Amino acid sequence: YLCKPVIECSLKLVNNLPTMKISKKTESPLDIQNLLKDDVQEHEITKQKIQVNTAETNDYAASLSLLSTILENFGNYFIEYLPYLESMIVPLLSFDINQDIRVEAANLIPYIIDIYKSQNNTELLHSQSIKYLTNLILVMEREESTLGVATQINSIGSLIEKTGMFLDK
Repeated sequence: YLCKPVIECSLKLVNNLPTMKISKKTESPLDIQNLLKDDVQEHEITKQKIQVNTAETNDYAASLSLLSTILENFGNYFIEYLPYLESMIVPLLSFDINQDIRVEAANLIPYIIDIYKSQNNTELLHSQSIKYLTNLILVMEREESTLGVATQINSIGSLIEKTGMFLDK
């Protein structure tokens, strides 16, 4: 009877993503002449993942870790919350500003697959496993952190092991 409040409380902990704001205040004055001159050189813009550690990102990663523990122990009670849980977790696999959040999101996937496995619906289990396998491979291709790649590979291995077959689709 306490499971539902515990589950809802744990989902509320991970409901709000950490945010970052970029200050509008510039650190150096703008040189109008420099801005107006013709610049014939093209500048290449590259996007890189950065590691931003704040109290907010650390708390969020810890909340995801707690959610893993709750899923491990109360997984069967999460069935009605799966669509909501999945809508939160899948985008976190590619959360650009903090690897700890990406790692904890990847750690949740085997527990989610356990919930599907407990429903004894092989077709549903395999379709969800393929969905997660695809997502993990896509984010792993762009992952720059060794820890992130290792965790994603671990989640893929666990996912394949839990489904009881090799997914060839």
